[in-house]
Amino acid sequence: RIPIVLVCVQGGPGTVDTVQNAVEAGTPALLVKGSGKAADLIADLVLLADTTEDVDSEQRQGRLRDFLQRFKEGTTHAERLDKAIENAKRIVEDLYLPARDGKLKK
Repeated sequence: RIPIVLVCVQGGPGTVDTVQNAVEAGTPALLVKGSGKAADLIADLVLLADTTEDVDSEQRQGRLRDFLQRFKEGTTHAERLDKAIENAKRIVEDLYLPARDGKLKK
């Protein structure tokens, strides 16, 4: 097997889909935080998940809603952005957190 990794620099809504598909297939993803757009969205969600592990689920969801609302402000293409945000949330909630905690189903 040839080792591969997905590198995410900036990107748009389609990039979030690409990252989700890659991670679901077991390909590690390197997110370049600070490069903007999709890379920052996913990286910031991962950091938010890591920094809120000591709070309950309701508080985490509240912080996530606040973060996503700030992210959406001033954007166009709301429908595509909503789909990208939902996919980014799935990456963190269904893939990143379980993998971090050793509970990812293979």
